[in-house]
Amino acid sequence: MLQPLVDRLEHHVFAGSTIHTNDTPIPVRRPGRGKTKTDRLWSYVRDERPFGSDAPPAVFYKYTSGRKGIHPTGHLEGYQGHIHADGYSGDVGPLAPKFNWSVLLLMLEKRGNT
Repeated sequence: MLQPLVDRLEHHVFAGSTIHTNDTPIPVRRPGRGKTKTDRLWSYVRDERPFGSDAPPAVFYKYTSGRKGIHPTGHLEGYQGHIHADGYSGDVGPLAPKFNWSVLLLMLEKRGNT
């Protein structure tokens, strides 16, 4: 019943010229084992308002089991715009994201280079 809405939202987000993406770890119970495993919820955000666009902002989520780069690579297959990510190599596999300067500053701060 909701699939047409989900499809339209996904199309809108991936039709943007820029996507911001990140993954969030989520604990998932393993049935019968009494333990949890860590899966991922990938967010893909379109918000072009700061650049004068009238396109409405939106976020689209995809769930995966694990953090392997094959997941976002599959999600982003065919996408032609710019990707902003935190630079973790497993996030987008062979796709080249735009570097997030705040992550660079955090890395330098941890090393004592600021």
